[in-house]
Amino acid sequence: MELEAKLFTMMRGVLTEMVDGISDTDFQSLPAGGGNSPNWILGHLALCNEFGLMTMGLPVERAEQMMPIYGPGSQPTEAADNLMSKADLVTFFNESADRFLMAVANASDEDLAAERSSPILKAHLPTVGDMVGHLLTTHFGMHIGQLSAWRRGRGMGSVLKI
Repeated sequence: MELEAKLFTMMRGVLTEMVDGISDTDFQSLPAGGGNSPNWILGHLALCNEFGLMTMGLPVERAEQMMPIYGPGSQPTEAADNLMSKADLVTFFNESADRFLMAVANASDEDLAAERSSPILKAHLPTVGDMVGHLLTTHFGMHIGQLSAWRRGRGMGSVLKI
């Protein structure tokens, strides 16, 4: 899981740069034609850090509160009264990511090989390690791609310096 954590850390830096370049006002804006706002994407990714902790059998802080707004199947909205602020989401994302990465670093091979209890994607990701790897890489990358598309639709450039 060391490689997955390394990739997550790299992409976390990309996410930070992408979010930093978006104004507080635009942060809640939905893309033309539908899709996810930066607010929903960051909230969802913070919630998924907690889902990773739950998958590992560890306590979480805000999953129940955030699930209706940022969970799977939730509908992105621009209604500010239902959303966390950009500053609060950035803080919570970073805190939850730190806790998730620490849990991954401390997980034993046996912990990661354990069968998951949640039915979400269980046919494809049957073990704790399978789901943790997915959350750290493919799922995270997919939503960063959505944020990149949102930014490009607004005329914002790439944050990658390659």
